[in-house]
Amino acid sequence: YNIGQYGDTNYVLDVEGGSMDAGGNVAINQKSGADSQKWVVQATGNNSYYSIHNLKSGRNLNAKGDISKYANGGNVLQYSQTSANMDSNEQWSMIPYPDGTVAFVNAWNGMYLDLASGNLSNGGNVQTWTHDQPTIPNQKWVLSERLKTVPDGLYQIVANADNSFALDVNTGTNNVTLNDKHTGENQKFAVQYVGEGLYTLRDISLNKNTNIGGYAFNTNIEQADANDSQTQKFVILPNINGSYTFASDQALTLDIEGGTMANGT
Repeated sequence: YNIGQYGDTNYVLDVEGGSMDAGGNVAINQKSGADSQKWVVQATGNNSYYSIHNLKSGRNLNAKGDISKYANGGNVLQYSQTSANMDSNEQWSMIPYPDGTVAFVNAWNGMYLDLASGNLSNGGNVQTWTHDQPTIPNQKWVLSERLKTVPDGLYQIVANADNSFALDVNTGTNNVTLNDKHTGENQKFAVQYVGEGLYTLRDISLNKNTNIGGYAFNTNIEQADANDSQTQKFVILPNINGSYTFASDQALTLDIEGGTMANGT
């Protein structure tokens, strides 16, 4: 997402200077399309909290403990690149307002993501602050529609757990399994953006789209003739470690059954 400021959504959260470093400051700048202005929002599995990590640096939005925990004006920056044992100052809840805006509340101190002094200009700093009234724009933010996360192209989709295995299409049955990585066309997928943050995955061997057979957990994945159904559209979510998660628009994710790294899984 771009995370725009309610006062003018052309101003979005940005890591200053496109920094890749831990401690890179977060401010608002006019929207430019830069990856430093794109943020991946993912559930942490801790109650209703989310991590918000920068697409360019992979680092998490962090409420820095540079002053007393509950003092107004704590700076906001990017910090760690890991989701393991994530500190609470890198976890945020999202509170929706009826007008479509949201507030971000830090799990560590319960303070709100706030535009310092309402400075709606390039370089306006972002901090944490106690809750103002919902009518005050400094603490209201607007999520854009989901953005494109990877370029269109021809890809081999390799298992993060063991990169000697890749997604493989059985050309006789249309089934998708895991197999030893090779250069054959049944392990090549044309990834194409179709709008609203969604992609299709078309294999080169059969010229068919990757398809979820239903909407339940443990549903099989296979290749099928192209259609415009949601079962053939995926969000490709960048993870902090450089890997990607493929999620259907029904919030189901591609998963290696049982975590078994073996041919035919």
